[in-house]
Amino acid sequence: MGDIADIVNTASSVVKILDSNVTASMGSLASALPRGVDPLSTGGNWQRVEKPLLVTLTWAALHPTFSSDSVLNLGVVWTFGGSVNGTGRYIKDAEAYVTVGYVASTYYFDVSVKFAESGTPIGPEPIAMLTGTFNVRRSRIITGIQDSLMLGFKILGDGSGVLTEL
Repeated sequence: MGDIADIVNTASSVVKILDSNVTASMGSLASALPRGVDPLSTGGNWQRVEKPLLVTLTWAALHPTFSSDSVLNLGVVWTFGGSVNGTGRYIKDAEAYVTVGYVASTYYFDVSVKFAESGTPIGPEPIAMLTGTFNVRRSRIITGIQDSLMLGFKILGDGSGVLTEL
């Protein structure tokens, strides 16, 4: 089995989870486990986070009389707490997602996500930490790309996490 300080993630490519206002799943879920460890061979108290990390992004309508604000919800959900040979608290089945509240008719949104290639061990136990980023691009049919926004997240093997604008 792998060294508990050598924590890797097997799903670290950039994935488009919203393409021209159409949502998609990640395909491969992220993990933070010692190199060479299969999630099915781990023990411990695996738990799914009760409340995913979630941020709501709102863009005000240019003409509120004729249209509503554009709204996207970005989130991260994961399973935490598993151990290897009774040691550590790791992460598996981490998934980033987006839901569309409303998008004004002349706008398009694309959202990509990337999880880090390795997880950072914190403390002597260790507790795994996995980071990642959301890249949100907004474009308009007439003018093309208007703006983009980066958000960063950090999830831990103890179930805690944070999602903030960068």
